[in-house]
Amino acid sequence: MTKKCILFQPAGLGDVLFIQKIAHHLVDEGYQVYYPLLSGLMYIADYLETDGITFVAEEAIPTSGIDSFYNVRDADTPQGREFFGFNSNVSRAACKYIPFNIDYLDWQKYITLKRNYEKEESLKNKLNLPSEYCLVNRNFGTPPGNVVLDFDVDTDLPVINMGLMEGYTLFDWCGVIEEATEIYSVETAINYLIDILPIKAKKLEGFSRYDPPTYKPIEGIFKAPWNWNL
Repeated sequence: MTKKCILFQPAGLGDVLFIQKIAHHLVDEGYQVYYPLLSGLMYIADYLETDGITFVAEEAIPTSGIDSFYNVRDADTPQGREFFGFNSNVSRAACKYIPFNIDYLDWQKYITLKRNYEKEESLKNKLNLPSEYCLVNRNFGTPPGNVVLDFDVDTDLPVINMGLMEGYTLFDWCGVIEEATEIYSVETAINYLIDILPIKAKKLEGFSRYDPPTYKPIEGIFKAPWNWNL
């Protein structure tokens, strides 16, 4: 009989992508993985290839027949760190992975996107993209709790501003992200997508969501050559 488990990290989108390696590890361990998501993020299920992993709305988490519950969301909270014996030098990313005795260094390999190229082309046409452009994203956080960060953009290129657009998800921006000449972004889910997309941009300017700026929560996660601004 197949074992069943809950892998609990219902938001944000970047975290969901980042821990897909853990989900695949649990599938390899013989589990059917149920992955709860906030209702506003259920669209993720339409964009990821996830054999053995079932996304469910957080309010519809199975209540019977579950063998294990893995609360990845809280692993790097003070309570989680105390439970696992993690000191302050253990990164946020490592806190999520160490309990499973695996590392996160190749997390990108465990994400297979199901891209909606029709919607991607529709979005590019709606934006009327020039041949070269600077893509700017100031938004972070899961709607409706999203936040807009102000920062300076130093570019001679036309600027395309990312934002919430009715009928499109962040995944539908993949084509726009791939073709950008420069990218400026607050640290958020777009950074995870950039790590798994064949981007053209050589200039990547990143900005912290924290005040004062810190990048410790994302230490060691990304391979793309970001210039992290202080």
